[in-house]
Amino acid sequence: MKKTISINIAGLVFHIEEDGFDKLRAYLNSIQKYFANYEDSQEIVSDIEGRVAERFFNKQKAADKQAINLDDVDELIKAMGTVTDFEAVEEEEDLAANGKVKGERGKVEDESAKGKGESIKVEGESEKGESAASSNYEPKTNSKNKPLVRDTKRKLIGGVCAGVAHYLNVDPLLTRLFFLFLFLGIPAFGGIVGHGLEEVFGPVSGVIFLLYVALWVSFPGSNNLEEDKSIKKFYRDSDQKVVGGVASGVAAYFGIDTGIVRLLWVLSVAFFGTGFLLYLVLWAITPLAKTLTEKMEMTGQPITLENIETNVKRALQPEASEENTFTKLLLLPFRAIAAVFRSLTPLLKFVVVIARVFAGLMLILIGGGTLIGLLVALFAMLGIAEIPAWQFDNDFLPFNFFFGEVSSFAYIAAFLTVAIPFAAIAWVGVSLLAKHNKFTPAVWQTMLGLFLVGLLGVSVFGVKYGANFSRDAMVEQSKNYALPNQTLLLDLNETDNDERYHNMSFGLRGHDANDVKVAMEMRAQGRSRKDAEANARTVLFNVNQKDSALIFDEHFTVADKAKFRGQRLDINLYLPYNKPFRMTKSFFEQFGNRNMDGRDYVFDGSSESELKQVLWTIKPDSGLVCINRALVIEEADNEEEDDEELGRVSTEIDENVESTLGKAFEESFDQNTKGEFVKQFDVKDFNQVNLTGVYVVKIEQGTAFKVTVDGRESDIEKLDVRVENNVLRIGNNPKFNFFGRNRRIGITVVMPTVKALHLAGATVAQVKGFENLGSLDVDIAGASKTSINVKAQKLDLSVSGASKVVLRGKTNTLNADLAGACALDAVAMQVQNADVSAAGASRANLGKVSNLKSQTVGMSKVESIK
Repeated sequence: MKKTISINIAGLVFHIEEDGFDKLRAYLNSIQKYFANYEDSQEIVSDIEGRVAERFFNKQKAADKQAINLDDVDELIKAMGTVTDFEAVEEEEDLAANGKVKGERGKVEDESAKGKGESIKVEGESEKGESAASSNYEPKTNSKNKPLVRDTKRKLIGGVCAGVAHYLNVDPLLTRLFFLFLFLGIPAFGGIVGHGLEEVFGPVSGVIFLLYVALWVSFPGSNNLEEDKSIKKFYRDSDQKVVGGVASGVAAYFGIDTGIVRLLWVLSVAFFGTGFLLYLVLWAITPLAKTLTEKMEMTGQPITLENIETNVKRALQPEASEENTFTKLLLLPFRAIAAVFRSLTPLLKFVVVIARVFAGLMLILIGGGTLIGLLVALFAMLGIAEIPAWQFDNDFLPFNFFFGEVSSFAYIAAFLTVAIPFAAIAWVGVSLLAKHNKFTPAVWQTMLGLFLVGLLGVSVFGVKYGANFSRDAMVEQSKNYALPNQTLLLDLNETDNDERYHNMSFGLRGHDANDVKVAMEMRAQGRSRKDAEANARTVLFNVNQKDSALIFDEHFTVADKAKFRGQRLDINLYLPYNKPFRMTKSFFEQFGNRNMDGRDYVFDGSSESELKQVLWTIKPDSGLVCINRALVIEEADNEEEDDEELGRVSTEIDENVESTLGKAFEESFDQNTKGEFVKQFDVKDFNQVNLTGVYVVKIEQGTAFKVTVDGRESDIEKLDVRVENNVLRIGNNPKFNFFGRNRRIGITVVMPTVKALHLAGATVAQVKGFENLGSLDVDIAGASKTSINVKAQKLDLSVSGASKVVLRGKTNTLNADLAGACALDAVAMQVQNADVSAAGASRANLGKVSNLKSQTVGMSKVESIK
């Protein structure tokens, strides 16, 4: 049993046995006395004590011991050397300088030892000390004999980079920089260079991230890896710095001339500024070598007393070397910049402090405020707190959804999934204010665990609940009402039902009958088609006739105990053509103004009494119009067309339809490719078409409205076909099928006239037969292939993505706005005036044009026949 003493070295507390303490105290006292006459002696001694504390700390970790013993102190002294060692070397150098022969060295050393009252054979001890120091630093373990483990003692995230650095015998900062360059630098380089390299280098970030995670998971962590003191550490050089000391630090690390490094750095600035950005990054993350031992680590010198003294003397007596003129000229701008930075340093430090505090407060406000809101919402969902129903009012989910099928566990899981990232944001703000990383292992591991639990819970509930929305169905209902003798008044029944649904559309249409018809399409989803139809029948919407008034509910509801299954209601109110009717203010605001088709009239829309005096009617050619008020703006769309900006185009164009759109384009319209199931939709009164998806579309001119779809029955049932504000909208119901593939769906649209077309996705389309059009607005996006053969006064064309368009027919004015990887072939279209803007790698070919204005950006081309 031995007595132990608690000591504090460089801020670290150690337990040391009494005999070891006595020897360590004598050792440190001798060092303090020796350096007492040096300038900055206190800093030198503190530096040495710091290294002593570091060695003891690593020793305790490696050996898993509680107390430092005498053997540990002896090992330290052997590694760092004693004052007597380099005193003897100094006397030897002094005697040599005075002309003494080397044969007298043993005598001088012996006398020196006796003069100090110590019976020590200095020469032998010095050799032994040097040998010990050398044996402690010089040999490097072959990496083939090392296990590759994560260094958890010097980790920043998972210890992967530090472990790789230990395996390769390099500074961990270099491996971190290398991973950072692969993760951010290479994708950024691809984005800067362009030419498709962003697509090649972009995924590198994901690959490096997965590689890091794989290494983190695959290799065990170790907290006992000894740091190799002979490895150079990368620091910024404080002695030879001109701006930030980065270049001189790189030169010291690799052992090359500082001037060469600075010259290469200046030249690298010409490469898209990468050298400047790299300098700033290294300046920000690389520590400055301030202390003596850090400067020794920068050059790879072992931390021994002899080396410490040598560097102290070198610092006190620097070698004076005159710089040549070229060096002075090269360094002049850098020194000027350094002078500016030195003068601005106090201000910059103040700005950094203000920015840090401001950023910390903002992050705390954002994260903390969101967390409070989420907690209040969670308490409301769990029934702990009460919140008015209007706060949950939205256009899709009804109020009862939040208190229906969703379990408390699902709410808690969703809360954890959303709240944990905001909690991390707030904790980052706390760390900034405290100037200390508050993300201890316990904190971030707890956050990560809670987030994964929440994510797992949301996934389980989502998959289970999502099965209720796997199929779609529609149920149609209609009812006729007699036309009153007085002028029909359309009114609204305003309700405050918390279970109201907003997902509905309302259209005002005309027909040739003498009564009023209300046609409703009720849609819903379910686990099967039968289940979806049953859910659709739960939709409740009341229409009541009272005297001359027809009163409609403000929103639709569902039957008691009915569950939310994406219920939707589409209503079409059919009124006799040219029969006048009136609307109340509430009905006009809820439904009427949706059917104005861009027209505006002179009346006060906020006055209930005046609105009741306004007479409306449905005309076959114009739709809803006002018959006793003046028209302010005939077509609101005309201003938008006049102000529309020109755009850009990409991809190459060939000379004819076959080469531009490909042979498969014509084959897509072959009768033999039609689907097995054909369905005709009862839609009418539209002059615009909006298609989103992957279809084969034929849009033709005809006297009546007709929409026919062919394909598989299951695919057609998923289509959403409806008319809103004179716009025929066709698209798939929003469902995600990861393993599904696109199958052919053919769509034929017949309509009397057309004003606008919007095609998005990968649609193959033919538009033909339309003549005497005033203006036609065409918007094509995605990877569509379209052939348009029309005659119009004005054609506004916007193409983006990788679409290809062929124009035939005639137009006085063509405005083409092309962007992406598009192709435009208008050689066979007669054009008087054309304004074409192309960007990227696009190319537009036109025939003879009397007045052509073109603008190209990048690799785009606009060509016409002269």
